[in-house]
Amino acid sequence: MEAAVIQATTNRRAWVRVTAAACLSAASAFAYLAYLGQGIVVGALLDLPGREQEVAIAQHRATYWFIASLFCQTGSMAIIALLLPFASNESPSVRFIVRIVLAVVFSLLVTLFIGVVTFSIVTGLHRFLVR
Repeated sequence: MEAAVIQATTNRRAWVRVTAAACLSAASAFAYLAYLGQGIVVGALLDLPGREQEVAIAQHRATYWFIASLFCQTGSMAIIALLLPFASNESPSVRFIVRIVLAVVFSLLVTLFIGVVTFSIVTGLHRFLVR
C-alpha cells in the first residue's frame, strides 16, 4: 500500500512538471511571436517622419518580449532536464551534459511545434475573417 502511495505521488509530481514545462514552452512561443510583432511595428514606423520616439519604444518592447521568451525557454529546459531519466548510472558530469542536451532539443521542438500551430491558427483565422 505504501509503495502505491509513493508511486501515485511521484506520478503526480511528474505530471505537474510536464505541465509546467509545456506551459513555459507555450509562453516562450507566444512571447517570441510578440517579439516578431513588435519588429513588424518597428519596420512600419521607420519611414514615418516624427515617429522616432515610438520606434524606440517599440524596440524596447521587442527586447522585453525576447528576454521573456528566453527566460521561459530556459525554465522549460531546466524542468525537462530534471524529468529526464537518462544516464542515471553515469558520473554526475556525464549525466548533466546528456540531460541538458536532450532537454534543449526537446524544449526547442515543443516550443517550435506550439509556435507553428499558433501561427497556423492565426493565419487561418485571418484568411477566414478577411473573406
